[in-house]
Amino acid sequence: MLNRRIPWLCYSVFGLVSVCQLGCAAQQSASTDFTLDTPIEVIAAYPGGSAVLDKDIPGLLEDSHYSTIKAMNLKWIASMSHGELSPQMLAQTQSDLEALRKQAADGH
Repeated sequence: MLNRRIPWLCYSVFGLVSVCQLGCAAQQSASTDFTLDTPIEVIAAYPGGSAVLDKDIPGLLEDSHYSTIKAMNLKWIASMSHGELSPQMLAQTQSDLEALRKQAADGH
């Protein structure tokens, strides 16, 4: 009897985890308080955030591996990029993300 319930239990747990993750992503994407620790897909979901990524890290959102890396943050990707994502690029991105937050706070 228990063996029949295990698959349904697994599907139920997976469903609850998925819903919780979607709720967290939606909550953060409504904010403009982005950092280098924010998942790329959350930044990219915000029009100003995608503009920052396009400007500071050209080609990232169009990369063929985007579906694989979109849940990662920029710090993690930089550590695996073998220098392609330089400290200067990260600093500029962080600066532009902070400016985006300030613009949103000022109502622009």
